[in-house]
Amino acid sequence: MIGPAAAVLTVRADLVQRLGAILLIAMPVLLVVGQAAADIALSLIAVLFVLHSARTRDFAWLEEPWVLVGLTVWIWLMLGAWYVAADTTAANSRAAPFGRFVVFAAALQFWLFDDPVVRRTFLRVLGLVLAFVVLDCLVQYLSGEDLLGRPAGRIRLTGPFDETVPGGFLSRLALPLVAFGFGWAATIRGSGPTIGVVAATALVGLAIALTGERAALIMFAFGLGLLFLLLPEARRPLLVTGLIGALLVGGAVLTQPNLKTRLVGHTARDLTDFWDRRVGELLLRGLEVWQAHPVTGIGLKNFRQHCERDDFEPRGRVEERCYTHPHHIWNEWLAETGLIGFAGFLALLGLWGRAIVRGLQRLGTDYPLALGTGIALLIFLWPLRPSMSFFSNWLAAMFWLMLGLALALTAPRGGRPNPPS
Repeated sequence: MIGPAAAVLTVRADLVQRLGAILLIAMPVLLVVGQAAADIALSLIAVLFVLHSARTRDFAWLEEPWVLVGLTVWIWLMLGAWYVAADTTAANSRAAPFGRFVVFAAALQFWLFDDPVVRRTFLRVLGLVLAFVVLDCLVQYLSGEDLLGRPAGRIRLTGPFDETVPGGFLSRLALPLVAFGFGWAATIRGSGPTIGVVAATALVGLAIALTGERAALIMFAFGLGLLFLLLPEARRPLLVTGLIGALLVGGAVLTQPNLKTRLVGHTARDLTDFWDRRVGELLLRGLEVWQAHPVTGIGLKNFRQHCERDDFEPRGRVEERCYTHPHHIWNEWLAETGLIGFAGFLALLGLWGRAIVRGLQRLGTDYPLALGTGIALLIFLWPLRPSMSFFSNWLAAMFWLMLGLALALTAPRGGRPNPPS
């Protein structure tokens, strides 16, 4: 018989887990609502996981190698903020909260996504949110305003967001469901499911193209190409999707001068004179900053202070070449955390990659979903693209969310594959 105290603890434990699950399931919606909303949910999940671990006296997740490395990197980032950074306040604003990302991903891997019902519900909500963003972008492109009355940007769409980011949102979060959809359709008799998945994927690609976000479009196409190589049962429908998508995007480019200028003209211009354009200048300036502080870096969010110094070779106007970060994830780690922080970053990538690849080799029905999630992570980290700051709350929320899902599927607690989603 359960005593009153034990019963109270059980109820509280249920409430903690339910609240964590609700916050996780709501995260796709919160990512659209705003940066602060998603960040609050992420932080609360991390806190709830620590409370859950304390109640159950189970901190075995702290022995996970990637968690240990992640927390060690966190300590280094905070040391850099206090003892290296010229602007301690700016550095601490990114270094101090970094630990919550590590705990959040561990919470998903070992706690919340361990429940197949939570995983299924989360994926359904994610699918609905992605469909809404696609529809919203199409409406905004055709009418000049989205479903919420937001006007389109001057040369790029905003969709339901405050900034011109819907293409990046779709390209980073759609691939897990795209892969799952193609894998599922391959197991169903009849052509209906396959046609539906092909049409939905082509519409996602078209919406990304219409946003004017060139890197997002290239990365989404790259992700589909990897699925073509690694998901043999879906190669034919993926090929059809690519052809349909190319026709849709090509038709839009040929009939819309502004879109042609953005996707073709601006891309040709940037590639022709890459090192004198913003992205190239920032890349070179980031390398120069790192070379001046190779071991320790300059501290997080201190790039602008060092970039504007007169002893660096001028590369155009300061407002064009100096931002709060180098707009390149790998360059950001080098310049701001030095070789020590960069080594920690590489160690994390190695541990995550090994766990995901090993898990993929033993997965069954969840293989397409896990594969798509792994490819989404690769798109986040692809070194040949410009990027928002790795430590930006909004981008970080999406990255660590996908990481937690990938690890939950491929490296769950106990090392055994989870029940199928």
